[in-house]
Amino acid sequence: MRTSAARCAVVAAAALALATAAVVSPSVAAAVGSSTAPPVERVVTTTSQSDGAILVTTAEVGTLSISDCRSGYTCVWSSPFYAGTLVQYRLPGQYIPLPSFSIGSYANLYEKRATFYETVGGGGHSTCAPPATSNPAVSGWSSAARSLYQNTTTTSC
Repeated sequence: MRTSAARCAVVAAAALALATAAVVSPSVAAAVGSSTAPPVERVVTTTSQSDGAILVTTAEVGTLSISDCRSGYTCVWSSPFYAGTLVQYRLPGQYIPLPSFSIGSYANLYEKRATFYETVGGGGHSTCAPPATSNPAVSGWSSAARSLYQNTTTTSC
């Protein structure tokens, strides 16, 4: 049983990484079945978990803003002031690989703290974002963060 759970976790992580790459890169999107990828500045991707399954939805939208970040999610944008590509996450209790683009801004509308890490899997420098906080112009190493962890118990940083 333990092997099956581990295998499911590996498959889920691979699916999440592939879905994130497909949104960020139109060429990857085309490779996974999308013959016409919308311009990346008009793409919203939502990644969440329900009953152990990772759900990824993508939609083409108009101009993005901070109000496009759904309540209960941690959101990152590829440009400052909540513009560019938006990716939303709700995967509490696990390290989430972030898209390969530089993070221009973020909002944590998740009910617990969210921590951004320098490397995939939670290593290196970290920046904590308490619930209901945002940063319109990310700078320094944080703009190149590679993973996110949404805490399941703690709200303060």
